[in-house]
Amino acid sequence: MSTPSSERPNWSLVERELLGGGFHPSRRLGQNFLRDPRAIESVVAAAELAPGACVLEVGPGYGVLSYELAARGCQLVAVEIDPRLAELSERILAPFPGARVVRSDALGGKHALAKPLLAAVAGWRDWSLVANLPYSVASPLIALVARLPAPPRRIVATVQLEVAERLLAPPGGGDFGPLSVRVQLAYRGSLVRRIGPGAFSPRPEVDSGIVRLDLRDDRPASDAWPPLDRLVDVLFQQRRKSVLGVLRAELGDAEVARDLLASQGIAPELRPERLAPERFLALAQDPAWCDHFARSAASDPRRVSPEESRGEARQEPEPSE
Repeated sequence: MSTPSSERPNWSLVERELLGGGFHPSRRLGQNFLRDPRAIESVVAAAELAPGACVLEVGPGYGVLSYELAARGCQLVAVEIDPRLAELSERILAPFPGARVVRSDALGGKHALAKPLLAAVAGWRDWSLVANLPYSVASPLIALVARLPAPPRRIVATVQLEVAERLLAPPGGGDFGPLSVRVQLAYRGSLVRRIGPGAFSPRPEVDSGIVRLDLRDDRPASDAWPPLDRLVDVLFQQRRKSVLGVLRAELGDAEVARDLLASQGIAPELRPERLAPERFLALAQDPAWCDHFARSAASDPRRVSPEESRGEARQEPEPSE
């Protein structure tokens, strides 16, 4: 494949050459590439990027969105795990000195961002995550970048519609869960638009949605996350029980559990899914819970490690050939 000029590539030709060379999109890696020009335009417009803006893209795929971001003068870092797609992105972005490709997974483990990704954004203080996120990493990636010391000021991402609904769900419904609490405490979100399978190549079996998340000024401090993570995991592991019942079992003392809820004005008979994200944070910051968390961490660190309620599990790469 020849190196493209600064003119917009013929994306149909790019895809045909890639597929003709033996590339096969991986379902395990969530490789469904956004191709619809109107959907791409919606993503870029929602991001509201000025020339020179620092942007992280995860999963550039065929490079369609990458090109549009780079052509607008963004300082773009595109993270791609698949070697063939990374090579393609390097060719697509070659005319743009402010754009580069990092060949890496986005995740460095079940609950960690990859070191190359962290290194790429280490010096950024005002930046955005703009991407058609692979289904396999969308939930944990968003939850993890939300708690960085300098998180993205804005996230505009195409995700599976089910994930979009969980990100934006209000308390009280089945979609509201750990991901909702963690992300909504850090971001204010909205659904930009819904996208059907026909906007992607290859077509996924589900609908997708473009979400926009804007960083909150009152987001939790870095040291607030560990006790909050533990509380969220404890409560949602038994989401059909009352908060009093769950906390009584966790704390080992019914009176302490009642006093904890009373101090925050929370009715003991409520189920966890009825609590607003701010209520989770208030409970996690209460001295009674902080003391319990500290004792639990000292006695058994494994008990306070976040569970896989963060989102979808990391997928291992598979060969493209």
